[in-house]
Amino acid sequence: MSNFVCFEPVSHVADAHNRGSVDKWNGLPVLGHGESLAAGCSFAVMWGDQLTSKSKSRRASEGVAAIC
Repeated sequence: MSNFVCFEPVSHVADAHNRGSVDKWNGLPVLGHGESLAAGCSFAVMWGDQLTSKSKSRRASEGVAAIC
C-alpha cells in the first residue's frame, strides 16, 4: 500500500490534444492573446470504512470521478 497520491488536474478530457478537433465538447480551452483561464478544484480523502451509500451518491453528484 502506498502512503501518497498524485493528482494531475487538467482542464480537458484525456488525450484532448490528439483528438483532431478543438471544440467545447473535448474540454480543451483555446485562449487568444491576452485571455486567461481561472479554475479551481478540491479533493476530499475518505477511507473505505467511512463510505456509506449516502456519501457515495453525494460525492458522485458533486462530480467526483472515483472514490477508493
